Amino acid sequence: MLVALSVLVIFLVAYPLVQMFQRAGGPFDAWAQLISEPWFSGMLLDTAAVVGISAFLSLAIGALLAWVNERTDAGLGPVGDALPLIPLFLPAVALAVGWVALASPEVGLLSNILEPLGFQIYSTAGMVLVYVLLTVPYTYLPIVSALRSLDPSLEEAARASGASTLRVVWTVSLPAVAPSLLSGFILATIIGAGVYSVPAIVGQNTDLDIMSVRIVRSIQNSYPVDYGTAVRLSVLLLAVLLVLYYLQHTVISKQRFARMGGQAPKVARIALGRWCWPVRMLGILYILCAAVLPLAAVIYLSLQRYWQPDIFAPNWTLENFSVASAGAGGAMEGIRNSVILGVGAGMIVVLAATMILTYARQSNNWVSRVANGAAKFPAVVPGSVLAVSFIFAFGGAPFDLGGTLLIMGMAYFVSFLPYAVISLEGTSAQIDGSLEDASRLCGAGQGRTFGQVVLPLLRPGLLATFALVFVRIVGDLEVAVLLGTGQTPMASALLFQVWSEGFFTQVAAIAVMMTAVSAVVVIFLMWFSRPGWVRKMQARNRKATGR
Repeated sequence: MLVALSVLVIFLVAYPLVQMFQRAGGPFDAWAQLISEPWFSGMLLDTAAVVGISAFLSLAIGALLAWVNERTDAGLGPVGDALPLIPLFLPAVALAVGWVALASPEVGLLSNILEPLGFQIYSTAGMVLVYVLLTVPYTYLPIVSALRSLDPSLEEAARASGASTLRVVWTVSLPAVAPSLLSGFILATIIGAGVYSVPAIVGQNTDLDIMSVRIVRSIQNSYPVDYGTAVRLSVLLLAVLLVLYYLQHTVISKQRFARMGGQAPKVARIALGRWCWPVRMLGILYILCAAVLPLAAVIYLSLQRYWQPDIFAPNWTLENFSVASAGAGGAMEGIRNSVILGVGAGMIVVLAATMILTYARQSNNWVSRVANGAAKFPAVVPGSVLAVSFIFAFGGAPFDLGGTLLIMGMAYFVSFLPYAVISLEGTSAQIDGSLEDASRLCGAGQGRTFGQVVLPLLRPGLLATFALVFVRIVGDLEVAVLLGTGQTPMASALLFQVWSEGFFTQVAAIAVMMTAVSAVVVIFLMWFSRPGWVRKMQARNRKATGR
């Protein structure tokens, strides 16, 4: 089964990419014409500046949050571990719309505060801000995992030798997690290079020319459709990311970084003293900017008859929700399609990731290595590039899947399988193999051992991973715009269409409905991810207190 799954994943990535490369090959004159376009050099500079600066800032913030939570007394325990990940459960479209509602000149809810400070959302700084807020969780995850595996005795030995906290961080902690730092930077670059919703919404009123927007517009807004430009830009973007992966492999293969020893029983946390609460406030400020403020702005805007900054004006209404939901192709149909794909593709992704990791724990052979590598291979391909390749591979003959939910489901399966595998690796690694050995010694077969031992222990990780995949599918815009049609509307694509038409309050209403659906699913899954005895104890406590 794993061999078949690996072949399927490799086929769903390699075949579309081969088809795209064949389309991009063409005569040399076509590439020369693309390079000679007056907008080409400016697009490269804008994309490199926005994506590169935001990736570096995301890396710095993610590393700081990980170090604070794992190595200092300024962490907030389990709450602090979860805070940097909260923006993952807010659709990227809602994040972008929320910050436009907050910081737009004259009508933004915070424009009176931000404009005197010189901040303008429709600028490079505004674009970088939203990119950073979107990508920090992707840098935080690998770094915090590496710090948890790092032997703290290395840092304690440095402090015992008289090194300051800053020097310990610079000379011991950072070199020890250098591979994870590089992985976080590359992951932030991939997410930033492939995201379409942020530059399309925040960059709409700027002179910035971002490659992902140029790719989508060459297909969506050109007549006749300019497939040549879209394909060649996709190939160029993929080539740059492959170079980054090669550099990462080169750095890791040379092993010029600190190695990890055995895990010490307890980490000695650094006492920050008077800096404890200021450092904590930085983490809370990040959550305010990445989730609380944009979500509050979207909710406020959805309840207004028209967009204006005075929150005390008598301008409240619920009509935006009814108007946005009415008729065929409305928000309710888009949300229904998004939920169907989120549930269907999410379940398949989590099942495939569980199969791969369970077998990898039991057998360290070529099958497990191939399956694990195949599952992570799609991570190198941005969503917009993957969607373009799917158009040529499966949109026409002999498959004829263009505009169907199936082709979008296939694209989502490939796109999010790597993140599911990475998310479940930590939970899977915590299961002691002796539990499975004991089950087999009692006569249980592999299926019964998996169903009654492994699966219950994996449940928290499985449900959390499913929630993450579901939210990302509901909020995805790249695949929805490129592979969807009017017959298969998606909530995110409909939101962007209404935004382009200038109905901003209806846009906010759709974003609120998307976020509400995502929040309900996440809260429901997080509740059931708790062990049964915890839920029963909490229920008894509420009954005893009469609440």
